[in-house]
Amino acid sequence: MRTTFIILFSFTVSLAFAQNNRKLNPQQMKEDLDYLNKYLKKWHPTYYDYTKKEQMDAYYSALKNNCSQDSSIVYFAKTVRQAVDKVGCGHMGVYPSTQKNAKTPSLLPLNVWALNNRLFLKSSWTQDSLIKTGDEVLAIDGIDAATLIQQTSELEFTDGFNKTHKTHNLQHNFSIFHYFLYGQKEKMTLSIQNKLGNISELTLSSVSPDSLKQSNVVMKDTMSYLVKGDRIRMYQPDFDRSTVVLDINSFGGKKQGKTYRQVFKYLRTHKTQNLVIDLRNNGGGKAFKGNSFLTYLLDQPIVPMIISRKPNLTFLNPKLKGGFFERITPILFTLNPLQYPNKHGWNHLFPFFKKNKNHFDGKVFVLTNGGTFSMASYITSFLKNKRHAIVIGEETGGSEYGSRGMAQGHITLPNSKLNVQLNVYQLTHALKIEDKGHGVIPDHETTYTIDDILNHRDLDMEKVKALIDRPKKLE
Repeated sequence: MRTTFIILFSFTVSLAFAQNNRKLNPQQMKEDLDYLNKYLKKWHPTYYDYTKKEQMDAYYSALKNNCSQDSSIVYFAKTVRQAVDKVGCGHMGVYPSTQKNAKTPSLLPLNVWALNNRLFLKSSWTQDSLIKTGDEVLAIDGIDAATLIQQTSELEFTDGFNKTHKTHNLQHNFSIFHYFLYGQKEKMTLSIQNKLGNISELTLSSVSPDSLKQSNVVMKDTMSYLVKGDRIRMYQPDFDRSTVVLDINSFGGKKQGKTYRQVFKYLRTHKTQNLVIDLRNNGGGKAFKGNSFLTYLLDQPIVPMIISRKPNLTFLNPKLKGGFFERITPILFTLNPLQYPNKHGWNHLFPFFKKNKNHFDGKVFVLTNGGTFSMASYITSFLKNKRHAIVIGEETGGSEYGSRGMAQGHITLPNSKLNVQLNVYQLTHALKIEDKGHGVIPDHETTYTIDDILNHRDLDMEKVKALIDRPKKLE
């Protein structure tokens, strides 16, 4: 299975306020929460889709009631993240207003896997010989793993009611979320169970992620590829000569269109029968790049991309901060001749035309996991619903129905100065499907155990092989 190395300290820029000792009083925190609720309600395209108004108001009331004493910025950031999580939009974020000369805090020196509501040790930033990859973390400072997973998941954002994206991001940012919940600690006690069932306790000292920057090792890719281009790798698996695997890291890059042409020309000239599109850990990318990719695979003559918005002057409001492109986006939309009203506001249609020459008409498999997000979920949704592609793996981290990844801006809370990122437009999938608040559900779901991971098994590709072999055995 392809793995993506997400450098932990890259996320800690969002912790720039960690060294800020400024305190907020209860009234200031309540004012910020009211401000947050007001403007998210006003500007987010689907604010009440997954948490109804009565529930949202009750949740904000509960959060404000908990603001009963002076608190640090970092503690209040946790509260803001919990509020933002209720929106059900994975494109949102919470960041400090300034990161100048900020120092990152010391964190729990562990990377973990979260499997079936359990935590397993992946690696450590320390050289402690008692820490073994694959050992289970039963508790940290007396708090059991299931509780830790549940509490940290409230700090991560996802589309709708999806859980796989939360788990995916939790694994990469567990130490940071642990810091948000429990603050900075010099030492932490872990209860660990090894593979033989023996339980022991281990005390670890916190470590600054800044100290890791010199130790990152970039592994050289020695694999032989049929096509290698901008964020795309294509290779032939060892189990079938008529099958090709297309591994797409993200949808974007100036030369990706050229790589598409090379890929689909190869598939045509080599009479490829089965195409496996690996979108695991693909976090998305550019909408136009993704839709261009679909024109090689879908049979319909026109592949529509529809951007839905509520006509307003949002980006002219100084309370919503954004860049130049975001400011002029509403004007650019009005120049598009293909637009029409809908019950929610206004739709803008951008047509993409089927690529006939190098169109692929063989069998399509799509591999997904919780890291399949945004444009990658959009692609998966179209391929499953319009191409009858066979989806294998986990539920996608992004929504099957639509993506809130258009026209990004942020609001600044008046007292804490925290920035809350949001997208004011929605990219809908034009598939006439119901929004059930979930990602694309796989046709064949795979569930990994810790032994599968330690033995480097790729259950998704194993399922592809079994499905390809099955018809051959029937011949």
